[in-house]
Amino acid sequence: GLEGAIACAGRTIQWLRDNMGIIKEAKDTEVLAKKVGDGGGLTMVPAFSGLFAPYWEEQAKAIFVGATLYTTKEHFAYAVLESVAMQTCDICEAMEKDLGHPVGN
Repeated sequence: GLEGAIACAGRTIQWLRDNMGIIKEAKDTEVLAKKVGDGGGLTMVPAFSGLFAPYWEEQAKAIFVGATLYTTKEHFAYAVLESVAMQTCDICEAMEKDLGHPVGN
């Protein structure tokens, strides 16, 4: 079978809470993200422990790009959630390529 691993999914949410103090509870991430509806141009690569599947770059580091003077904590919350979702999409696309057909619903 196929499998894919994301190094920091839940841990990225914890980082918002424990290291940045942007949220008090994990569920607050969604509440904040919904207030803006997009990242305002902010993009995150959550490579706190390198990048796992499908990149396998253990030296990769986390990064935010696209911040402006108008970037808010809500944008950071959105970018964090989007980054985890995009990593999941990357894994699904890699699986589809390996399988030669779409993965199930």
